[in-house]
Amino acid sequence: MHQFPVLVSKRIGQYNIKELDTLNHLYLASFRLDAVLGSGLNWNNRTCEDCSSLSGGGLAYDVIEFEEKIITKRRFGTFVTAGATARFYRLGKERLNLSLYYTQGLTDMLLVPVEYRYNSQRGSTTLRVRGSGFSATLGVPIRLKTFKKSGTPGG
Repeated sequence: MHQFPVLVSKRIGQYNIKELDTLNHLYLASFRLDAVLGSGLNWNNRTCEDCSSLSGGGLAYDVIEFEEKIITKRRFGTFVTAGATARFYRLGKERLNLSLYYTQGLTDMLLVPVEYRYNSQRGSTTLRVRGSGFSATLGVPIRLKTFKKSGTPGG
C-alpha cells in the first residue's frame, strides 16, 4: 500500500548542551522533540489474478495446512497517524533525525478468508487489512544548495 499523509508538527521540547556563543545562541549540541499528528489516504495498487494459495507444514506429528484467497475490498482508504520526531543538532546544524509513527487505518482495504486444518480439526476466519502499523525513519540531512537571504547585499 502507498500512503499519502498530511502531517502537522508541534515542538514540545528543546534541550541545549553547552552554549558556545551567547550572542547567536550557538550550542555545542541541541536536541529538539516534535509531536506529529496527521491523516491521509491509503492507496492499494496491488493487482492479483490468482491470489489463492495452499501452504502447509508441521513439526513431528502435527500437520498444519491453510488456504487463503485475498479479496480487494477498496482501492482507497483513510488513516490517522501520530508520532514523534527527534532532531539532533551540532553547532547549530541539524545532523540527524529520528521519527517514530503509529498509523491506524480506518477502512478495510483487503479481506483474507483463511481456511485451516490442524491435524483433524478444521476452522476458518477472515483477516482484515487496513494499512495499520508502526514505522520508523532515520534521516541524515544533506544540503544541496544554500540560498542567500533576501535583503542582504548582493542577494
